[in-house]
Amino acid sequence: MTSRFKNKFSIGLSLGIEIDEYKRIIDKYGDYIYGIYFSPPLGPQFHSRRSIAIQFCDDNIVKKFYKILELFRDNGFILDADLNVYSLNEDDIYLFAEFCKNDSYGITEVTALKEYLYIISDVADNIKMYNYSFNNFYHGENIDEKFETIVVGREFCHDFNCINRVIENGKRIKLLLNNGCSLNCGTCRLGSGQCKRVIEKNIELYGIDKIFALQTIFPYELNLLYDDIKNRERLIFKISNRTSAYRYLDKCLAAYTNNVDIEQCIKESKQYYSLFSRAAQITHHFEEIDYKKVIEYKEKIRKLAISGKNITYDSV
Repeated sequence: MTSRFKNKFSIGLSLGIEIDEYKRIIDKYGDYIYGIYFSPPLGPQFHSRRSIAIQFCDDNIVKKFYKILELFRDNGFILDADLNVYSLNEDDIYLFAEFCKNDSYGITEVTALKEYLYIISDVADNIKMYNYSFNNFYHGENIDEKFETIVVGREFCHDFNCINRVIENGKRIKLLLNNGCSLNCGTCRLGSGQCKRVIEKNIELYGIDKIFALQTIFPYELNLLYDDIKNRERLIFKISNRTSAYRYLDKCLAAYTNNVDIEQCIKESKQYYSLFSRAAQITHHFEEIDYKKVIEYKEKIRKLAISGKNITYDSV
């Protein structure tokens, strides 16, 4: 490992990972970890994933959640509470804000939908950083100055010019690396069914190799992108692993921090692609992916980024 990505990775709090396993993650990757993000155990309405809401029905799981928070807090990592589910009422938002305000938890960052910002910031005056949730689907619009960080993915994973412009305008970027989201998806507000329809239509129109090339960022690409960022201290990476076990997080962090040769791993199993795309409709097509064609598309994407042209399905 190198110190290239020191304090750069924000990881998810997965209830499928045991305390001892998180300790191993900290031992192995502590120098690379920025912090941990999570949704609180305040009720099912606070979770976009039904599986997590069900887990929190178990009191032992709730106790485990707080032990994980304590572990990361005591090791000096950032605790980031997320409120990015839609259609919550004011009582829900106030409940979340009071949770964040509890000094014993050590929460210093909040990632939220834009419509929840002012209630949270009025109540939880201890929060030092507000992050503009990925579920706001940032498209270059003006956002409230209270949001110091913008969480992005999709075309931003390849377009260093876009990242530099946002940073030059005074914001931080938290780049979601492995979600595998469609570039032309409207919003998560439309539900998982919309996600499925968009991906299936894109694969039909453009083929799985182009889709996978555009909707993923391999370790070598992350290094190239990082080289092109002018103010790197304002760039953080986010790993999607909230429903994953230890093995997934371990392998994903190892791949990015070690700049792993993907081709060799793919020869062993195409399931290795899952480290770079968690979109369910894409995982069904892993066996169909032609690695060499993916790399050819990624070379075209890189040339578009260098030329300053827009990166779209049609332009690649």
